Amino acid sequence: MANTKIIAFVIFIAFQSLFGQSNDVLISIGSHSDGVSIGEPVVYNKGKVNIGFLNRFRGSNFSAGFILSNDTICQNDITQLVLSDSTFLGSKKFTLEYLGGTLAEVVSVDSVFSPSDTGWYPFELTVKLGRRRKRDQGGFYVLPRPLFSGVDSINVCQESNVFYFTPDIGQCANCDISFPSSSPGLDSVQLTINNDSLYTFSFVNEQGCSDQQSIWFDYHLTPTINAISPQLTICNEDTIGIGFQTDGTINWISHSLVGTSVDVYPSATTKYYASAQSIAGCQSLVDTINVDVNQLPVITLQDSNYVCVGLTEDLIPQITGNGGYQFSWDSGQNTKDISISDATVSYTLTVTDANQCVETHTVFNSIIDYTIEAGANDSICFGETYDLIPYQGNYQNADWTINNDSLIGSSLNLTLAPLLSTWYTLTTSNDSGCVKTDSVKIAVDSLSQLSYSIYGLDDLKIGDTLSFNNENVEDFHNYQWMVNGTLTSAQGDSAYWVPVFEETHTLTLEGRNSLSCPIALDSIFNVRDILPRDYERLIYPNPTQGLFSYNFYSESEQTITISIVNESGRLIERLEIEASEGMNTANFDISSSAAGKYYLLIDSESETLKALRPWVIKI
Repeated sequence: MANTKIIAFVIFIAFQSLFGQSNDVLISIGSHSDGVSIGEPVVYNKGKVNIGFLNRFRGSNFSAGFILSNDTICQNDITQLVLSDSTFLGSKKFTLEYLGGTLAEVVSVDSVFSPSDTGWYPFELTVKLGRRRKRDQGGFYVLPRPLFSGVDSINVCQESNVFYFTPDIGQCANCDISFPSSSPGLDSVQLTINNDSLYTFSFVNEQGCSDQQSIWFDYHLTPTINAISPQLTICNEDTIGIGFQTDGTINWISHSLVGTSVDVYPSATTKYYASAQSIAGCQSLVDTINVDVNQLPVITLQDSNYVCVGLTEDLIPQITGNGGYQFSWDSGQNTKDISISDATVSYTLTVTDANQCVETHTVFNSIIDYTIEAGANDSICFGETYDLIPYQGNYQNADWTINNDSLIGSSLNLTLAPLLSTWYTLTTSNDSGCVKTDSVKIAVDSLSQLSYSIYGLDDLKIGDTLSFNNENVEDFHNYQWMVNGTLTSAQGDSAYWVPVFEETHTLTLEGRNSLSCPIALDSIFNVRDILPRDYERLIYPNPTQGLFSYNFYSESEQTITISIVNESGRLIERLEIEASEGMNTANFDISSSAAGKYYLLIDSESETLKALRPWVIKI
């Protein structure tokens, strides 16, 4: 709260006389009492602060001086500057200028202002005397006012209505707080609030600046909370609803639950704690709901069961728990143990104990049908062995028999050397005594027959052409021709071959059926070297793709003519050659001619080479 105080400050006058003389004089100093100066008039006007300013103008002399009260001025006090005792001071000849920079409020003569900042407020007084001016400077100091920084409204709950109140006050060194109906010198006070109340206290700092504050205490009743059912009993895995009645908001303390009423499913006996809270934050006492949980009977029995075809088996469950059991199977029996048959079906047992807690267990029964595969039917070539490798199951026993009666082995994998196509039967059993069988057929392939013809073996020499022809072509067989183990032609029913060395050669025709079973037929023949008499009929390469050479022997120098004709006798090419005595070579090109057999007709002047008919194959 702002107070009206008297401003205390001193102004010193420095003036210059009309004759140029200077004199610094403190006109009046001294203490003040109740706003009245000693030695100078200070007017106290309607509770506002007046600054007395006595000006005397006598002849050429001017003097002005005043002394102010030293009463305290605090932040936000209401203050006024008022000059007195001279009629001309209110005219334009007098001015007052604030020297402290920009001020939030106007400070001028006769103005009312409230300083909001602490510290010095300096100003300058100016009196115009003809062409001369007289100036004096003064100021006043504003002290800090204590500030309450708390809230002005506080909620008080019924359950905590007795408490210590400690106000938070700033700018209050050596703060003196006055609490109503309390001893002085306290910085806090114990309060008991039983209804809505307005509480006012005051405070003053060591500079004498004071203020007061009012706090509104808003009184609230404690909310109520009551369990709907404080004691409950359920079976494990059951769900039950619990809740509280309250005029506030429920706060579950022991569990993360939301809402006044909730569903819970505890697995063991559990206490649930909760309290209520009002809108103002008032907290009730804690209330409790206890849920006792009876455990379910425990059924020990396999989940899956297997029965061999034609057999039965007993289901014998083990039960533990609270006793007093009743049994019920979904197949109609009311005993603990039952006998089941060879069927793929489920059996569900329901057990109810003395607390009426119920547990169920289901057994899925299946007929034993383990995997057995003797293998896929297969074929081998005559004279080969075969490995029986069936599905690698985990069998108790495994026996192989021929035609289902003759035992040939008691291991799962078996190696055979069959001479005829045969069925092999695998008989297995598992650790439950179940038996299964499967069979596989191994076919033995009979060998095919080979036959072929050879043309050109008579007087065979280097450079001659042999032709081979397969005379026993069978479906699903592959054939290839080889000379001395070297492939000459593949996938052909006929072939050609020209020897280039003098030696004994072996011709082989090899055949393979769809099982790749091989069969081969060999022929041996001799190839002689070329003699002089053979020169005239040596053609190479033969067969040819067009270009070939003809070597011939002449007993003397002569001109010869060589004609090439096809099998129909049509002339293809004619060439004249000057032959020398001995071996001669003629080159030909029939690339543009069709594939086939062509003959060389030779004429000469001496007719020594006439009528020779060598031939070449164009491919």
